[in-house]
Amino acid sequence: RTDEAISDFGKAIQNAKRELQHSSSYENRGDAYMKTQQWDLAIGDFTTAISLQTGGIVLLMSIKQFRALYPEYRTASDEAIAHKLHQTFQPGLKYEDFSKDFLHDNVGKVFQSSTIPEIYLKRSDAYLKAGNWHRAAIEFRRVVDGFPYYVPAIDRWREASSQQNEHMYSDMQSFDASHRDTVK
Repeated sequence: RTDEAISDFGKAIQNAKRELQHSSSYENRGDAYMKTQQWDLAIGDFTTAISLQTGGIVLLMSIKQFRALYPEYRTASDEAIAHKLHQTFQPGLKYEDFSKDFLHDNVGKVFQSSTIPEIYLKRSDAYLKAGNWHRAAIEFRRVVDGFPYYVPAIDRWREASSQQNEHMYSDMQSFDASHRDTVK
């Protein structure tokens, strides 16, 4: 009764106030979308779940861990990233307090979570099943680089597609999608 579950999670999302770290309805609906092969809707819900989770723990992260998760911000300054994260997720906190923890005090620390890497892996799987191998590799790499302690718990072989009794898997650990048009 997956369609009913999708509807129920949708109602729960409508009725609840959107709060940081309260992402289970989005994640669960994303899981249901995966079962119905609605990859884009699953990706959207997993993206929202990641944002809610990350926004709630950004104070526990360091700039180093954030950069490992999001290498696309390599050209942005540490200060610019801190200002954006503060403005987006923690506007009620004084910027000086936020930036002190994020930019300086937590530099050597890695925030440990099992929830956030699992949602990234689910989003990676959704991209993989949607045929977007490049994005799937990026999401998988976020987990490996941003949560290195979690790597031993990851199944590097991810299902790319299945039909009846046939399943195709990809080794995401060694997958190379350095160019959009090539897969190695």
